[in-house]
Amino acid sequence: MNSRITTILLCACVALAFGATSASAQVLFFEKFDNNAAGWSMTGDWAIGATSVGSTVAISCGLPDPDFDASGDLNGGVAGAGLGAAIDGDNVYGPVQLTSPAINAHGQAKLMLEFQRWLNADYDPYMASTVEVFDGCNWVLLVNYGSGGSSTQINDSSWVTVQFDITAYANKDLRVRFGYQVFTTSAYDDCAGWNVDNVKILNQGSLYERFDDNSNGWALNGDWAIGAATAGGDGSGQGFPIRIATATPSSRAASRAWCWAATRSTSSPR
Repeated sequence: MNSRITTILLCACVALAFGATSASAQVLFFEKFDNNAAGWSMTGDWAIGATSVGSTVAISCGLPDPDFDASGDLNGGVAGAGLGAAIDGDNVYGPVQLTSPAINAHGQAKLMLEFQRWLNADYDPYMASTVEVFDGCNWVLLVNYGSGGSSTQINDSSWVTVQFDITAYANKDLRVRFGYQVFTTSAYDDCAGWNVDNVKILNQGSLYERFDDNSNGWALNGDWAIGAATAGGDGSGQGFPIRIATATPSSRAASRAWCWAATRSTSSPR
C-alpha cells in the first residue's frame, strides 16, 4: 500500500471590493486625449488635438464643435471627426472610426464604459454615429445615435456624459470604437460630427480571480507565485492550510483575500 496525497482547493478566488459608483469605482482605463500616447488608431478625418469651434457659417446641422474640452479647459484635448470643421456629407463613405488600444478587462464583474460626447450629426438612414466594443472575437454595437425612426438630428449644445454596462463583453483584449458613416448624398453636409473626451473603463463590481494564470497582471515579489497548489504538512498526509496567492494587482487598490488548500490521505493498492 502507498499513500496518495490529493490536494483539494477549498478556495481559489479573490474578492476585490470596490464601490458601486463612478466616484469609488476602479478605473481600468482613462483617456483625456491630451495626446495620443495610448495609441488610438484613426481613419478618415478623425484626429486627436485641441478643441476648435472653426467656421460657424458652414454649419447647417446642429451646432459647431466646442472650444473647450469636457473638463472645461479652453482649447483642451479631445478626439473628434473633423475638429473645427464640418464632416463631408456630399459623398457616400465610411465607416470612419476612432479605435482604442486593447484594455485588459478580463474577470471584471461589473464593467462600465463611460465617456463624454459633443455630437452633432444627421440621423439614420442618412448617417450613422456609433459606439462599439470588441468582445474578444467580434465588434458589438452599443448604440447608433439617430436610429430608431425618430427622424431627429443629434444636436448637442454641451458635453453629455454617457454610460454603458459592458460586463457581458469583458475580456483581456477589450477595445472601444467610435465611428460614423454617410449613407446618402442627401445627408446634411454641414454637421460638426463627433467630439469625444474622458473615456473611462470602470470596474464597479468585484474581480473574480481563479489564478489559472496571471492574465490579470498581479504584481508578485519575493517568493510569491501563481501556480498549482502543492501539499504541505508533517508527512502524515494530513497537511495544513496553504496560501495559494495574494498580491495587489498593478495600479489597483484592492482588499486582500486568502485562499487555502487542504490535503487528505487516500490509500490504494499497489
